[in-house]
Order: sequence, then C-alpha cells, then structure tokens
Amino acid sequence: MTLYLILIVIVFTTIYILKKNKKDEVEKVPLSDKPLMRDNIPLTRHNNSSTNKTTQTHFIPYKIVENDNTLRTLVDDYDVREKESIKDFETRLGKALPNDVKWSILQDLAIEGIEKKDTKLCINVEYQRGLLVQKEKKYKQAISHYSMGLYYLMNFYPHKFNPRGHLIDYVKNDYEVIEMAQEKFINKIKLCVKYSNISLDDLFESVQRITTVTVLKKVSPIELLQEIILATRDFYLPKGEDIDGNKIEIEMEFNYNPASFKNRRTELRDMIRNTKKNKEPLEEILNEYYNLCVKQQVLYGYYPTKTGVNGFYGSIINIMLKNINLNDFKFSFINNGYIDKSEFISQNDYKTFVKCFGPTDKSTDYKLIYDSDFENSINEYKNKKFDEDDDFGKVMFLETIDEHIKLANNTRNNTF
Repeated sequence: MTLYLILIVIVFTTIYILKKNKKDEVEKVPLSDKPLMRDNIPLTRHNNSSTNKTTQTHFIPYKIVENDNTLRTLVDDYDVREKESIKDFETRLGKALPNDVKWSILQDLAIEGIEKKDTKLCINVEYQRGLLVQKEKKYKQAISHYSMGLYYLMNFYPHKFNPRGHLIDYVKNDYEVIEMAQEKFINKIKLCVKYSNISLDDLFESVQRITTVTVLKKVSPIELLQEIILATRDFYLPKGEDIDGNKIEIEMEFNYNPASFKNRRTELRDMIRNTKKNKEPLEEILNEYYNLCVKQQVLYGYYPTKTGVNGFYGSIINIMLKNINLNDFKFSFINNGYIDKSEFISQNDYKTFVKCFGPTDKSTDYKLIYDSDFENSINEYKNKKFDEDDDFGKVMFLETIDEHIKLANNTRNNTF
C-alpha cells in the first residue's frame, strides 16, 4: 500500500514538473515570434473537366480587425467583466460611468492579450481603445492607440505596408486580409489627424507616446512613424521637425486617391470663398477646380468618391496614370461646359462658374471619352506576368478576375 502511494506521488510530481517546464518554455517565446498567419485555410476544391485537374480556387475570408461596434464580442465573458467593473466603480466612487467601465475592461484585456500572446486580442483592444477616446474627441490620444494597434499588426502579421480597401467578399489571400486591416487603422489615424489639425511635431509625439514603450522585432517604431507620416501627409500641418530635431517641411503630394480629391476640393472651395470675399479675380482658381473635377471623372467615372475603392480598382487607376498625362489637362467651363453626370461638383459650384464665365449650353461626359483607356488598363492588368512557379497565384487570379472587373465597372458607373 505504501509503495502504491509513493508511485502515485512520483507520477503526479513528474506531470507537474513537465507542465511547468512547458509553460516556462512558452513564456520565453517573444511575442513577435508567435506563428502569425492563419494556418490551414480550408479551400474548396473542384474538378476542372477540361483539364481533369483538381484546383484550389476559393479562399475563405476572415477579419483581423473587427468592426467598430464589436467591443462586447472581444471576449466571451464580457458581460461578467462588465458587471464586476460596475460593482467595483460603485463601491469605490459611488457611480460607474459607461466609458470608465469600458476603459477598465480594455485595460485588463490589454494585459491579458500580452500575457496569453493573443495577437488578435492585442490588436483589437488598441483599436477599441482608439475608438473610445476618439468619440470623446481626444484625437491625439486616439492616434496613439491606433498607432499601437497598427504597430502590433505590422509585427504580428508581417507584410509590406500597402493599406487597401479590399472588399471582404473579394479577398483572395492572407496578404489582402492584412492590407484591409492596415487600411482600417490608417483611415482612423487620418480622420484623427484631420479633425485635430495637428502639426507634424504633434503627430510624432502621439505615435511615439506608446510605440516606444514596446519594441518588437519585425518593424521598428521609426519605420512605423515613416509609414504613418507618408499615409497622412494630406492631413497634418506640413511644418515640423524630424526625429533628430532638424526643421523640415514636407511637400504635399497629390496621389489621385479618393481622399486626395476630396481634400483638394475642400481646399479649392475655401480659396474660392475667400477670393470672392476679397473681390479678387476667380478665373484661375475656377479653372483649377474644373480640371480637378474632370480628372476625378476620368479616373472614377460617375462614382462620387465619397469613400475609397477596392484594391483592384486602385491598380487600374495606377495603370491609367501611367498612360494618361493628367497634368496636360487644360479643360475649361467656357470651352467644355458642364460635366455630365458628375456628383463630385455641386450645383452651388456651377452657380459660381456661371456668374464668373457666363451661362452655357455645352456639356461634356469625360467618363465616356476615357472609357477606352479604362478598358485598356484592365486588359493590361489581365496580361500581367506571374512568376513561373506561382501556379496557385495564376489560378486564383484567373478565377476571380471577372468578379473584380464587374465590381470595377459597377464602381465606375456608380451602379450598386
């Protein structure tokens, strides 16, 4: 009997030691070395009757960053945590404010995410923290949290920085999923930079406030800063200092994406209002504004660019920009009249044109004029070459190209 008890003790002691060693071994693994990509993505297989080969064609989409209103779904026991937090606040302070409760839960989840090496939780906690303080109009603090979330994303999901507004139903690989997540963070940072009207110095400070505390392997805080500065250069005040304290001035670059068009339109409308107020000549500013609207219709057709476009359409735009020199455009309201079916320019804008240049019966549909260039750009994209060993990429490309083209045409014609 005694020998039997001794054997039981030895067995349980051995199991305990093995488990402890395994736990210690896991805890020594750096956070950024955890396997990051979603493994073994299930793919639907079908038989190609013409070649009698079985091919993998369907990637199952997923999200890294969840939607804005999904705070309660970050963990299964959120309701329990909420009740405990409310009780704690009421005990200590007599009342529990909703945002204080949310913040305390997010604080705990941030620590848990790091301790458990739950990369997705780390990313989404920072995203939700950013949303919470953004709603309170604490934009600089929101930039810090969005930057931290983006920093986690770039380290935990290594991929070139290429934020794109892919549609979830059309993504065809892990990298496009990552690009969607990058776009989500960058769009939030852009909004906060725009609303706060901060300088480059303030942007540096907001990004560095959190990211310099946690240094990860794949991407440094300095690299993150560079990407955020480039992505938000249309929004912050251009004058500032670089990391070494040297005075710099960043030249704003117009990159023909929807945000650039909308921002330049806002700037020109402000200039028009001020010029009218000062009773100065309007012709030069109005001609620039008219050509901005022409370029918008040439590239985006009847789509009013209220939001971004998906990655495929963005690729077609890049090809069009190589083949058409938009800087040579010298169109005018006097010679070409109204821009047909454009929702980018308003009737109030036209009133100013008429008052300055006089009425006209002319109108031009620049989309129709440049539709052939759009089609040629699609064909050029379709003929792009893949690496010889990228057979899977070829299959995925050919299987989804028709869907992308249909979506691009719907965007250009504004028919959703």
